[in-house]
Amino acid sequence: MPRSTSGLTLMALMFCGGFTPLIIAVISSLGVGPFSGARLLYGLSHALVWVSFGWVWSRAHETPVSSVSLCLFFTSIGVFWVFWGVRFGRHVEIEFWANACALTPLYLTSLVWLLYRIKHPPQLEGVHRLLVEEEERKDMEDLAETCRQLKSHEASFLSSIFFWWLQPLLRLGKARQLNQDDLPQVDKHCRVAPSLATFKKHWKDVEDSENIRKRFIRALWRTTRYYFILG
Repeated sequence: MPRSTSGLTLMALMFCGGFTPLIIAVISSLGVGPFSGARLLYGLSHALVWVSFGWVWSRAHETPVSSVSLCLFFTSIGVFWVFWGVRFGRHVEIEFWANACALTPLYLTSLVWLLYRIKHPPQLEGVHRLLVEEEERKDMEDLAETCRQLKSHEASFLSSIFFWWLQPLLRLGKARQLNQDDLPQVDKHCRVAPSLATFKKHWKDVEDSENIRKRFIRALWRTTRYYFILG
């Protein structure tokens, strides 16, 4: 399932919040001094912590367990580098504790949010599926309305085959095994009604096929041959 817009926005904000101190640390590390490397690692740890929370906030609705694991992994690396930088660069110790206090609300808020999502996962997949089905239904209704307005000689036989027979049949085949009663029904005024009647005639003629797939292919070939060669 695709990520929501709010999830992408949160992740973008987290990336900005993480890489901004990293860029500042890179610029400051270019100066002359014995602690430039420690300051660079400190900025990198900021980036990892923020990116990990951005990853969780954007994907927790899909896989909350793996998102928490990734968050803990990246955060542990960031914390290790922070303490490594403090140990070898005492001048950033005060800055570290100041930022640690500032990040505490972020940690607590994210923890509460994650626990809530794990206990009450949103039904985003079901909502997304309903929206997709509704969109497909509207597309089929628009296509049916177009078929009623056009004359039969204006339609391409192959395009009619694809939109009215193959597409619904393939969609149905993903949900369950097809049977002999799965041919779509169309209105008698539709532009594909004559070709569908021909297809149904050949469908009955090849009922001795080994399986439903070979039967469909044989009936489709006979119908196509009738329209393009004999017709």
